[in-house]
Amino acid sequence: MTHPDLSGLFHTGMVVDNVETAMSTFSKAFGYHWAEPIELEAQCKTREGILPRHSIATYSLEGPHHIELIQQIDDTAWKTASGGPKVHHLGFWVDDLEESIERLGKLGFQLEVEDVSGALSYHYQSGMGLYIELVHARAREQFDEWWDGKPLRWERTSSQGDHSH
Repeated sequence: MTHPDLSGLFHTGMVVDNVETAMSTFSKAFGYHWAEPIELEAQCKTREGILPRHSIATYSLEGPHHIELIQQIDDTAWKTASGGPKVHHLGFWVDDLEESIERLGKLGFQLEVEDVSGALSYHYQSGMGLYIELVHARAREQFDEWWDGKPLRWERTSSQGDHSH
């Protein structure tokens, strides 16, 4: 349940090295379409006073949960912020894990971790800012039940067996 004042979650923001490259890669990998990128310049209040922020940003047209891509041209204002990014990955259901792993590999997403049961994998592409997780669609029913309040029954059945990549 979400708090009534914070029920409007609508996007995951990703800082990327180059907006145009990231748009192209995400379009090829996941079929996203994008709003026209805009250049943003602002003065931001920080703990150290008013500092500049200059970036290029776009959002995926697909939603209701959108992906925001941000290319920092001048991240001076962010350099004073505490901590740092904690968002780790975006998760996608896939019908054929091996085929999806191969396709992402051809697009420059390096396979970093794969569950030996064939249930999921994590991929990283330099400059994207976070991992992409692929979860085999046969686990979807288990997640739906869990999200409906039943205990998670993580069945790791695989017709593909053990892999080594």
